[in-house]
Amino acid sequence: MEAKSTVDNDLTIDVDRMASTDSLSEQVSKENWTDLLGKHIQLRRLSSEVKPKKSSPPQPEAQIGDVIQLRYEEIPKKKTSDPTVENKSLSEPLTIVFGQNDVPPAVEMALKFLSVDAYPTRGIVRCDLKYAWKNPGVFSQKKELSSEDRVLEYFVHIVKIVRSPNLETDIAQAVQVAYSKKRSGNSCYRSGMFQHAIGMYRNAAKACEVIVDNANTVDDRQKSKIKEKMEYDMIIAKAQNIYVDCHNNIALSYTHLKQFRDAIKACDLALIMDPKNSRSKLRKIKVLIGLADYNDADLMLKEMESSDEVEVKDELKRLEMLLVRERKKYSARKKELMGRMSKGLKGSQSNGWKSHIVQDSVAGDGKEVEAEHISLWDDFVIRLKNIFFGVLVCLLLCREASFIVHLMSSSLSFPKGHREAKESHLLYNDGQGDELHYDSSDYGF
Repeated sequence: MEAKSTVDNDLTIDVDRMASTDSLSEQVSKENWTDLLGKHIQLRRLSSEVKPKKSSPPQPEAQIGDVIQLRYEEIPKKKTSDPTVENKSLSEPLTIVFGQNDVPPAVEMALKFLSVDAYPTRGIVRCDLKYAWKNPGVFSQKKELSSEDRVLEYFVHIVKIVRSPNLETDIAQAVQVAYSKKRSGNSCYRSGMFQHAIGMYRNAAKACEVIVDNANTVDDRQKSKIKEKMEYDMIIAKAQNIYVDCHNNIALSYTHLKQFRDAIKACDLALIMDPKNSRSKLRKIKVLIGLADYNDADLMLKEMESSDEVEVKDELKRLEMLLVRERKKYSARKKELMGRMSKGLKGSQSNGWKSHIVQDSVAGDGKEVEAEHISLWDDFVIRLKNIFFGVLVCLLLCREASFIVHLMSSSLSFPKGHREAKESHLLYNDGQGDELHYDSSDYGF
């Protein structure tokens, strides 16, 4: 059971999952394999044709915190006759920090034993799926995986290892690392791994934020050193662009996760860095429409009407049409809701709601907040700013109707007999995933 791959007759690396430990131990002993991690998880062996290149300078072994430039790609199982397809992802080196999970674990583990003194720093790593860090959602749906499905191969080529540079002072290197983290986030996003993507984007944005904040504290000597390679202002501008792009992408990822409040916060952070960024504004408008915050969305649309960008104008037209459409839905459902509420008045029982009052914690605005539920129907949810309005509504409804009162607040105090809330609206859920929001001020409370 031997899995063997070579690249340019340089180095052979074998990482495989064997069913029989006894047979594998015998094979390891017989064929002079090196067990890298113990328990035969990863194996390495030089092919018989490979000879040490004594003339080449020794490569340092990768250590935690080192910055490494490398090229890697997942080798497709189906071979193609087009040579550009296989090498497409190798055209540009990726800069990572060793030990920060910037690349799949299978690739990062390969870096440790690819940089061996006097030997070439390229090869193929063959790895079991559980060490390859693929999208878990794709494979978890399969009840049984064949050995072929479980094994992935990566081509890994180390370009350069920089021994633990000081990323706080070497800002050109720090920006490059942040850019690579952003690219890793893009890869996660394309794979549907939105939480992983958000983590990568945040790391990149945080690094760029530090660079921009410290821009005025860099001494002249450092600036002169940077100008030998790149203009200092260009480095800062690149850091700002990466920061804005990352928060725009975070907003998009949160939108896919239906965490709209967090998406708005990400857009706001991007706009703080670049108040004129059209992409941030357009994404915020779309999220506001999704949250039924039509007035704010309308205001932002009017602010952007003067834009001369063709792409922005086209997107504004689409958002304006979306806003009109959603407002019509809002009006129709509001009319329907009020009709259903009026029907409940005839059979109202004043004490019907009391047995359904519960207290618990629910997620709101990205954190835990106190809430009280008055539950009578599964169709409706009311988010209100004071308990008086919620109790009054429930007194007017029959027990077969069902309302839930969410009293949302960042404080546990009860000023003036009620709990103030950050937001106040009535939300109707039609059971099909669509939600409609009503401001409680519409009813005079």
